[in-house]
Amino acid sequence: MRKLVLTLAVASVLAVSLPVFAQRMGSPAPVTDTGSWALSLQWEYWDRDMHFSALGDDLSTNANMYMARWDYGVTDFLELNFKLGAGEADIQHRLRFNGDTQFAAGGGVKALVYQEGDLTVSGLAEAAYFRSNGHIAGFSADIGLFQIDAGVGAAYQVEKFTPYGGVVLSYVDGDVDGIVGYNAESDVPWGIFLGLDYLWREDVAGGGDLSVGGEVQLYGDGWGLSLSVSYKM
Repeated sequence: MRKLVLTLAVASVLAVSLPVFAQRMGSPAPVTDTGSWALSLQWEYWDRDMHFSALGDDLSTNANMYMARWDYGVTDFLELNFKLGAGEADIQHRLRFNGDTQFAAGGGVKALVYQEGDLTVSGLAEAAYFRSNGHIAGFSADIGLFQIDAGVGAAYQVEKFTPYGGVVLSYVDGDVDGIVGYNAESDVPWGIFLGLDYLWREDVAGGGDLSVGGEVQLYGDGWGLSLSVSYKM
């Protein structure tokens, strides 16, 4: 009986954790020029309610992610990025899961679809891998998550401000190692992302530009918020 309870607990934690690490998509507008780069520091917070049928409960999940991101302009219409950082998660339930801060990594691509004046439309894709160690019902558990987000969005520059938005499709696969093993795939939820970038300082140290930005993501089961500071050469 105890093993059954633990199995359901591990499964439920995985099920609610999978979509919680929805990633910052960023502006569809070009971040870099061909051959140039940009470095940014990002903080992301997520709060989502997920339902796991085996337990019959809606579980509240929140997470914090801390990432450093490097963008590089391959061509005038293609950018790549790489991300390194850490994350932590917390599940609010009678079988509580408190994950510790662990390593996270990822990358992404942005492809220009259309540009006319200050209007830009691009396709974006982001992938990330994350692990977290914690305890469920007194037992140790190790949760691994792999996520891919893909979307299309538009941005419009107004002097130093660049508002943007778009739609995103999120897919996550996960596994749990501990007393029992569990593998699962998330649903494929649609959501929207809305953001604003602001060119704060020009020609700062090294001749680069300093920008700040914020983004929100809205899904049927919750929401997310991210803030960033970027330096572009």
